[in-house]
Amino acid sequence: MLAATIAVALCACAKVGISLFQGEYSFKSSGSIEVQGEDCNYTLKTANEIGQIHINQAYDGTVKVSMNVIGGGVTVFDARVSDTAIILVPRTRTVHLSPELGPDFLTGFDAELTMGGIGRKSGKDIIFDFEYSGKVDALLIKGTVTRSAVECVASRNE
Repeated sequence: MLAATIAVALCACAKVGISLFQGEYSFKSSGSIEVQGEDCNYTLKTANEIGQIHINQAYDGTVKVSMNVIGGGVTVFDARVSDTAIILVPRTRTVHLSPELGPDFLTGFDAELTMGGIGRKSGKDIIFDFEYSGKVDALLIKGTVTRSAVECVASRNE
């Protein structure tokens, strides 16, 4: 009986958590990553992205977050939800990067990186901190991602 009560309580908490986040949002993200190369470190800007994020609970109870970038692709994340945060399970996506030295040095390139993150509610918004990992292998820049500072603000569509 105690186990059943705990299970019901846990399910109730999960539903409260998803209801806090569930919905459609417009988003904008920007930031940078650091890549450790063989001879030096590089700071690379991630492309500023805008688009729509949809957060839904699937029929099987899992939480799905679809990120539809205008002029880009759609990435669907599995997610876990607590009462205060939504955690994106990392997955690979294409990211456009450019050196902070500016477009005169290199116009930028695409890289396949793993991205996850955590989002927290702030009023009607969700503030996501995206975490990137993986290897960059471009013509002039090769190395491993050692740090990322990419933020996304998603505002609930009314």
